[in-house]
Amino acid sequence: VSALAYVIDRAGPQYRGGLTPDRQAEVIAQASGARGPNRDYLFATAAHLAALGISDPELEALVARVRALAP
Repeated sequence: VSALAYVIDRAGPQYRGGLTPDRQAEVIAQASGARGPNRDYLFATAAHLAALGISDPELEALVARVRALAP
């Protein structure tokens, strides 16, 4: 099975630990990487979890915040 996984490097310059949920949403709404806008990755992750019947209230709240900010 081939797979792509993202991991966190807490020592990396792009790591944004400790942000408030509102600030997280601001960063995600504006940020983009090699694989496209971060908001698209967030939305796809939430959609896939929902399709699997997995509820993540914090992730769902973050999606709502980002959708309110995204163009």
